[in-house]
Amino acid sequence: MQTKTYLCLSRVAIIASVLCYADSGQAGAFQVTELCGLCQGVRNAGQAAAADSGATVFFNPAGLTYRKGRQADISLHTLFGKFEFQDNQSTNAIGGQPIGRYSNDGAEPAFIPNLYYTQEINENLTFGVGLTTPYGLLTEYDKHWIGRYNAIKSELATTNINPSLGYKINDKLSVGAGLMLQYIEADLTSAVDFGAIGFLLGIPGVTPSTPAFDGFNQLTGDDWGLGWNLGLLFEPQPGTRLGISYRSGVNLNLEGQARITVPDSIASVVPGLSSRRENATVDFTSPAILMLGAYHEINERWAIMAGAWWTDWSQFDEIRIKFKDGSPDAVQPENWHDSWRYQLGVSYQYSPQWTLRAGLEYDESPVNEKDLTPRVPDSDRTWLAIGASYHYSPQFSLDFAYTHIFISDYDISDTEVTTGAAVGAPIGNTLDGTYDADANILSVGLRWSF
Repeated sequence: MQTKTYLCLSRVAIIASVLCYADSGQAGAFQVTELCGLCQGVRNAGQAAAADSGATVFFNPAGLTYRKGRQADISLHTLFGKFEFQDNQSTNAIGGQPIGRYSNDGAEPAFIPNLYYTQEINENLTFGVGLTTPYGLLTEYDKHWIGRYNAIKSELATTNINPSLGYKINDKLSVGAGLMLQYIEADLTSAVDFGAIGFLLGIPGVTPSTPAFDGFNQLTGDDWGLGWNLGLLFEPQPGTRLGISYRSGVNLNLEGQARITVPDSIASVVPGLSSRRENATVDFTSPAILMLGAYHEINERWAIMAGAWWTDWSQFDEIRIKFKDGSPDAVQPENWHDSWRYQLGVSYQYSPQWTLRAGLEYDESPVNEKDLTPRVPDSDRTWLAIGASYHYSPQFSLDFAYTHIFISDYDISDTEVTTGAAVGAPIGNTLDGTYDADANILSVGLRWSF
């Protein structure tokens, strides 16, 4: 009986790790909005209308008609975050005190590049292509922290290649369209509490939430997908522009390999139990985005801008895992909701060489408080940015920006499912505590006309 139960655990742990992966891909923090050095200085305010950098490929391809000649933009953003957990009353699977570190910072430095190229084909038609990372995730905790059964490492990266065309209909109206070729890869790990499972099954000498009896889950997967974007830009008078654009969702089918590692301390006392791998696929759709923007030049020195983004997170009604061996699908309901971002920005032409910028953004989280997990700690947040551009020559400009993200402290209570599912009981290690989070971003960019 014990051996049979343990053999069933391999499937249970694999299902759990894939479900945790799906959760990690649907939080507000998963959306990456560091898209160019110039626009970071105003926190993307009005970028669906501004058309002042190659990043208009992403924000609104209709803005390509304002990019003259040939231009290249390259930027790098460095993110320093803090997602520090402090325990309140976490418990192990039998209601006792868990063993491990009671506080841990899961944030890791992240580097986000952008690259754009635009070329005027004729006075009405302009081509552009962008290389961006629209979604990404990197959190990693100590392998012995008390929440290790909920999450250890969560790493997910996307690459989006976006060729586009902008067409000028007349002096007031432009339209644009593009294709999105998107690649996604994931690597997620968590521990398995073989100690609690063995204890509940009566294995002598095995104790719950003990590092010596921990196993590990790892999930890796990747896929390519195709989407599209459209935009419209209207200029009722010179220096005043209104823009709207839409980026479609991208359907992806991640081919995943889930691996469970069984510790020698457990394998030696349970005949027939060993580490194993299993192939599975997970359907994932990156959400559609609607962007609105307004840009107005007050005079030769001052410009103001505003914007709003809507992100279609509510499409995630469930996560379905399909196994290659024909086993029944594993399904987990989801509770995400659509979210909005609101931005305000201002720029000031201080001198012929220097332009100064500032921006403010409010970002709603799509994750309900009861659904928070340590893979993607998330909450509503406020972004404050300042930036500057140095115009070295008519051909070269350097962009700089600093952003601070304010995130209020928030509570989390998350029970992992592997332990209870393995023994057929509604139990598990429960992570209960408070997150103290914030982040700083340094951005630098180069714009080159040739």
